[in-house]
Amino acid sequence: MKQLSAKQYAPLAENEQQAFRTEARKRGIGSGLLARALLLDGLDRLGEPAVERRIDDEKAATKDRIREGARAAAQQRWAGDEGAK
Repeated sequence: MKQLSAKQYAPLAENEQQAFRTEARKRGIGSGLLARALLLDGLDRLGEPAVERRIDDEKAATKDRIREGARAAAQQRWAGDEGAK
C-alpha cells in the first residue's frame, strides 16, 4: 500500500469549491478523495487536446490575476503620491 504523505494545494474560487464539494457529496466521498481521483485521471490524460486547452486557459487566467493584483497594489501604494502622476 502506498503512503500518501505528499500534499498538493490548489486554489479555487468560492463557487468552484462549492461545486467540488457538492460533487464529492453526491458520490458519498470526501473532497480529498475526489481531488485525488481527478488529479490522477488528469495526469493520465496529459497530452489530450482538451486537457492541454484547460492547462493553457489556467495559465492565462493566472497571468491575468497576477497582473491585476500587481496593478491594484501599485494603485493603492501610489494613490496619495503626487509624484506618481
